[in-house]
Amino acid sequence: MRGAKEALLNFPRLLLTNLGTIVFALVLALIVWFAISFQLFPDVTRTIHDVPITAEVTDYMRDLKLVLSAEFEDTINVEITGKRYEIGGVSPDDFIAKLDFSEVRDVGVHTVPVLVQPRVLADDFTVMPHNMTVNVTVIQTAEKRLTIIPDLEGLIPAEGMMINRDNVVVLPDRFITIHGERSLIDTVDSVHLLVASAHEQPIEQTSDLPGELAFFDRDGLPIDAVGIDYEERAFTVTVPIFMHRTLPLGVEIINAPDNFDLNSLLSKMTFNPQRLPIAAPDSTIDSLDRMTLGTISLSGITLEDLEQGRVLGVTLPPGYVNDSDYDSVELKFNCDDYEVRQFNVPSDNISVINAPNGFTITVRRNQRIPVTVIGPADVLETLTVADIRGTINYAGILDVSPGTKIIGGMFTIDGANVSAWVTGTSYEVEVVIR
Repeated sequence: MRGAKEALLNFPRLLLTNLGTIVFALVLALIVWFAISFQLFPDVTRTIHDVPITAEVTDYMRDLKLVLSAEFEDTINVEITGKRYEIGGVSPDDFIAKLDFSEVRDVGVHTVPVLVQPRVLADDFTVMPHNMTVNVTVIQTAEKRLTIIPDLEGLIPAEGMMINRDNVVVLPDRFITIHGERSLIDTVDSVHLLVASAHEQPIEQTSDLPGELAFFDRDGLPIDAVGIDYEERAFTVTVPIFMHRTLPLGVEIINAPDNFDLNSLLSKMTFNPQRLPIAAPDSTIDSLDRMTLGTISLSGITLEDLEQGRVLGVTLPPGYVNDSDYDSVELKFNCDDYEVRQFNVPSDNISVINAPNGFTITVRRNQRIPVTVIGPADVLETLTVADIRGTINYAGILDVSPGTKIIGGMFTIDGANVSAWVTGTSYEVEVVIR
């Protein structure tokens, strides 16, 4: 009993004394154990957890636009065998796991195997066989390009105004491409841009209004947009607002002498059609009592015009819209009692004005200029050459040099409220410059 007690008391001292020998023995034992283990059990099995599975369709499926109905996300646990020291650092990144779509040929639910292989082929380990399969739903996709139809049914123009539906503009594009499952895309017949809910107050002027896309089938019934994919954009509709009036037509006679009786000619002019429906982008049309189709130079009106009339294009102020089917209007003069007569005007009836400083310009004497006059027959009967005056205006003419020149002259008829006029603008007069 005493010996055992002494041995127990001496154990700590012996342990400290032989600590180095003990540690060495333990290390040596571990080395021997590892050596024996590698010799007796050269290969071990290890499970690599959570290897991501990819789902890339085949070229055949891609050609037929066959895709998975939903995004696929899943993982697989891979078992490998190999030497312990060689497979200790293998990770999920060292493997490729993918769905095998080689047998998929049409839409529906398919059971497909999962293929696993090392990312880099090596002899360090072996992938153990597995029987994992996955059920996936395959659909066929389609796309369709449609014209966006602006839906303005809920918009209310202000009093006296109207919506010009022919000039409504959809921004940024009038077309949209939709895609998704074929069975769904095939049901879409039209795309509308609803703007009614975006603007509840009466519209007083042309406005850009936001809209919301809505899809409809061939029967005009709405389709749930879930599953219909398209580029998300902010669509707006430019809605032109116009005030409509039907106005009588007219023309402006220009280059008429101050003494010419315009009403004597305007009162004989008629238009076919006599009135046109006009749309204006604002209320300025309210101030108009007629729509002027342009200008006509008095000297450019010929006897042929009086007999056969003229065709005038319909030209409107900027922003105005012609709501009729007429692109042109026929102008009739109704001047059956008008005649044309030629007068040989002597040079004494022609004067020169605005002669440049340092020059004297006179009309060569003994000239007679044949001037054509149009007017009522009874007026022409009383008209003489003494009533016709010519003027040569040198204002703005820079090429002035001594000698004899041919220059154009303008002829008018004397009197008050004259109803006849000189037609043509190419009357040439010979002048002498000193």
